[in-house]
Amino acid sequence: MRFLFTLGALCATGTALAAEDTSSIETVVVTASRVPMPPRNLAVNLSVIDRQDIERSSATSLSELLAGQAGVTSLSLDSTNNGSVGLRGFGIAGPSNTQILLNGIKLNENDLSGPRIGQIPLSAVEKIEIVRGSGAVLYGSGAVGGVINIITRGSQSGGLLEAKVGSFSTAALNAHYQIADGGNSLKAGIYYLDSDHWRRNNREQTRSGNLEGNLQLGAARVTANLTSERERLRLPGPRRIDSSRNLDQMASDPRGTASPDDHSWIDTDRAQISVDKSVDNVRLLGDIGWRRKTGFIHYGGQYPWNDRREISTLSISPRLAWRHQLAGMSGDLIAGLDISRATADRFGGATDQLDASGGSEQKTRALYIDQTTAISHQTRLNLGVRHERSHHQVRGFTPADNTDSLTAWQVGLRQQLTEAINAYGRIGKSFRFANADELADNANLRPQTGRDVELGIEYTTAAWYGRAAVFQIKLNDEIHYNPLAGTYGQNINLDPSSRQGLELESRLRTGAIDWHGNYSYTRSRYDGGRYGAVSLDGNDLPLTPRHKFNLSVGMPVAEGTRLDLDWQLVSRSRLDNDQANQATWLAGYGVVGVKLSHQRGPWQLSLSGQNLTDQRYASYGVKSSFGSAYNVYPNQGRAFYLTGAYRF
Repeated sequence: MRFLFTLGALCATGTALAAEDTSSIETVVVTASRVPMPPRNLAVNLSVIDRQDIERSSATSLSELLAGQAGVTSLSLDSTNNGSVGLRGFGIAGPSNTQILLNGIKLNENDLSGPRIGQIPLSAVEKIEIVRGSGAVLYGSGAVGGVINIITRGSQSGGLLEAKVGSFSTAALNAHYQIADGGNSLKAGIYYLDSDHWRRNNREQTRSGNLEGNLQLGAARVTANLTSERERLRLPGPRRIDSSRNLDQMASDPRGTASPDDHSWIDTDRAQISVDKSVDNVRLLGDIGWRRKTGFIHYGGQYPWNDRREISTLSISPRLAWRHQLAGMSGDLIAGLDISRATADRFGGATDQLDASGGSEQKTRALYIDQTTAISHQTRLNLGVRHERSHHQVRGFTPADNTDSLTAWQVGLRQQLTEAINAYGRIGKSFRFANADELADNANLRPQTGRDVELGIEYTTAAWYGRAAVFQIKLNDEIHYNPLAGTYGQNINLDPSSRQGLELESRLRTGAIDWHGNYSYTRSRYDGGRYGAVSLDGNDLPLTPRHKFNLSVGMPVAEGTRLDLDWQLVSRSRLDNDQANQATWLAGYGVVGVKLSHQRGPWQLSLSGQNLTDQRYASYGVKSSFGSAYNVYPNQGRAFYLTGAYRF
């Protein structure tokens, strides 16, 4: 609290803002450091998807765009654009081990559902920063695989009107307008989507609105943001495959549904106030955020059931960045506090009158310090530590009152070898506390802890960029769902598990042709333990494909007209619930997308094609706990979309 009062007092003074070079957005990274910092200062595995990359991609949603990056996996339970995103081989638990940020603010909630990034239109995004590897020091619990920061477009006056129509009765509208005067600005935006999608009983209706204001008060900048999102979604459910009954609904009717009455809705509201001020060599920043998400699912059929969840989160994050000189070496020190309180309430029943079935409260307090020192012009050393305390209270079937305190740390080194070649290495410790959904059926879950190490090298010239990295993550008490535990399945702590892998990425321009390719090899496995009577040692963790390859090629075909092609290959993986590795594999797949775009003055017109070969595939499948049957959730078939945009 003393830090908060100091922050407020300093922001109220008229001290002059220190000069800072912000001439190029590519020189600023928010994700890795929680304050703007040049990438050359960071000993991390960083990729940036800039505005040009977004405009050239055939992707029509953020989850599709991210799926084309090295080390990123996207799992979908339907044919919409709301796939869950994870980094570095965590399968269905990817959203719980990857932090998703919007303009530096956490979107992950205290439950098992991942952030609904499908409501963020691509035209509203300026760039996306992907930091692979643990971000536990700066972001705490849930950043084991890495951090993805989505940064919306800038502060110049003007507006956008964008409309999209396409397959499956899809219609979308995105509009925003901003007034800017010096450091002051006001921006308002709306987004609308209505689509039946490829599957039957999969209609989606999304509405969202955003209001943001920036105010320059002398040397301090204050930003306020309000966002409201409403989603109504029909749920098509799985397609059943059972060789003992000669049943294969994926082959005979992949678009069908066995749950025509199932549907859901999610309402999300967010409010945030941020302050940014510099005093000499010290930069003071602070965020106060509030989020509320209410979700509802209706399960139809012979035994109907309704389930509603209400989650509210209040967070306070003051921090400072100090640029200093010590013993002739320049350095950047970042220190801060993270304070949050999250409540979750559950209601259920067979009728519209729902009864309370449990809930939880989680309070966290964390202090972190991160120091980067320029030992020489070519060498930068990073040291960081975080201590976090989490208090959980759970009520319901398994009541509990637990307190856990954990420490994360990291050591990183970046070395410039030549003008074009940089190498880096890092080692660290991470952790993850169980969330409200996981504690609801097992109040005795222990926190997940891990060690990770990574080595990488980068080559950068005007025409070519290349990156290679190897990594290993070793986990203890990994939190995972076991369908054979308890009476009806239960979240448990696993015996030791690990991930190790290789990531390659390259960007090249040959003449007028742009090439971008990446390859990921990720082995996620158990390092011991048993599953019933079966040893798990050396088995693959479910839903973690070992190989993933992406290639994008683009070129101008006429004045103002461009053609871009995207190709993705994903290898097979084990079905969810198949820890024993005894069931059939979830098949790998390859999908092709294309985009033809034309720009003329403020007008832009584009035609995008998804899954051009109309491949029947699923990114998620789950094995039955009894017998050889399993369910798959088909992804979207071939689709085309026409988009027109006008900037003013």
